[in-house]
Amino acid sequence: MPPTDSLLASATRCQIAYRVSDGPAMTPMACWSDGGGVWMTTSRTAAKVTALRRDPRCALWIAPPDPTEPGVAVDGTARIYDLSDPLGLALHAPTISAALAALAVVHRSSVGGYVRDLPRLPVDWMPQRRVLIRVRVDRARSRLSPQRATGVGPVLPAELPAAVRRAVTGTRFVALALQHGDVLTVQPAVWGAGFRLDVGAGAVPEAQTPACVVVDADVEPRPSGRLGVLLRGHIDRGFVFHPHRAVWWDGFTSEALPVRAPTSASGITLPD
Repeated sequence: MPPTDSLLASATRCQIAYRVSDGPAMTPMACWSDGGGVWMTTSRTAAKVTALRRDPRCALWIAPPDPTEPGVAVDGTARIYDLSDPLGLALHAPTISAALAALAVVHRSSVGGYVRDLPRLPVDWMPQRRVLIRVRVDRARSRLSPQRATGVGPVLPAELPAAVRRAVTGTRFVALALQHGDVLTVQPAVWGAGFRLDVGAGAVPEAQTPACVVVDADVEPRPSGRLGVLLRGHIDRGFVFHPHRAVWWDGFTSEALPVRAPTSASGITLPD
């Protein structure tokens, strides 16, 4: 079995990148693969659902368990199955039931956490308000992350909550989404001080290329135990990322806000 097929078949987490009005956005998701597609579930009102209904073209990054091993970058097309659509349920009930069952089996510990959090779940997170997304794998290719993560990570924007910054500070291996005109790609990267990115053998972007980076941490396998931040902005030829906006989440709380790249410690690199 080719390495891409093996990693796709065993995938339980992915980053899904999609297009919004001013560039790419990206979200970490629990997932399950049926071989030809990758399934995930989310709230019907999520921004990614709105974006994928408008333009189903998307990209996935499936990171390897060991960052020294290759991951898989996927170009795909999303299809949304709305659990509140009677006609859709009638036509696709066996497929939807099988996908939901597989997701529940693969993510047993998370399902238990979901049940424990059920009394506190926001209305939009309730089971009856969710949709299923299947991303058809149109192309999959193996990508190796840069192997050297020297120096220090970037100082995250001060506008982010302290708890979120503490949870993700020190993360060096990230997924980077780039939008080259009408083409959306996702690739692994290592970021360092000053938001400088090492993409290894990855694509060299044009100046002002719209880009985004996600950094997240699952403190506990339950909705209330997830923290992270999506930084959106642009990247220049020098592989320096310039964040303009952020979306942070901490359990059930999230916020979108403008940010500026910090200047303190941006030039500090520790010796190897």
